[in-house]
Amino acid sequence: MLVPFRTTVCGIEELGEHCAAGVTHVLSILDPATPEPAAFAAFSAHAKLELRFDDVIEEVPDKAVPRRQHVEEILAQACPERSGAELMGEILRIRAKAWPNLRIVEFGDALLGRNGDLIAAVPLAYRTQLERRPELQRYFIDAGRGREIEKAGRVL
Repeated sequence: MLVPFRTTVCGIEELGEHCAAGVTHVLSILDPATPEPAAFAAFSAHAKLELRFDDVIEEVPDKAVPRRQHVEEILAQACPERSGAELMGEILRIRAKAWPNLRIVEFGDALLGRNGDLIAAVPLAYRTQLERRPELQRYFIDAGRGREIEKAGRVL
């Protein structure tokens, strides 16, 4: 399957590494209080979708949760014909430390009519990360994201 563009995933601290790469599209997901990263000023002209919410999977007081409309905006560049397992493998290939937000995956699965295919694939990422960094289990449980640990097949 040919992807119509090169895809990468990075953290804010890595943005500078992508400035000269000829980036044409940027999806920026930031916490609501985070200022726009200065590195964006160094990018050449590009289309940018900026979404602001906290990295949570349940409704939490004083937190902005990812909403269905956020995922609708993200999916404007989707490759819906690829299997969930193939997509998760690609995500882990381009971002070895990826931990997908389950709430966003659930919205995407529903919006694309995937009937659970994407949700079924996400434990691969969670198990991979927990094997590499077992301390993440406590971190995600404490952050209110225990459902993700459950999906990984870990005991809470």
